[in-house]
Amino acid sequence: MLCPLCHTPNRDNAKFCKGCGRVLVTESAADYDSAPIPASSAPVEVQSVADVQRVVHEEFTRWFGSESVGPQEKYSEIAEEIWQLWQKSKLT
Repeated sequence: MLCPLCHTPNRDNAKFCKGCGRVLVTESAADYDSAPIPASSAPVEVQSVADVQRVVHEEFTRWFGSESVGPQEKYSEIAEEIWQLWQKSKLT
């Protein structure tokens, strides 16, 4: 698969371009984008930074596979940032 941005050859199943790091859209990813959202995909209730951290880890695991994402603890900094941004957006 050629990267549409930098034209670097990549493995057919690559998730990221080895040349520029761009996310590569595979046929299955394109199918995923057009697939209807199941009824069980209701909004997730989050009450804390820990909830955000859990959700981010779960989504990254779903998108990239458990072997790629690492432990949930690795996502504490981004969870805090998301939580703060979300709290600010609720005030405006």
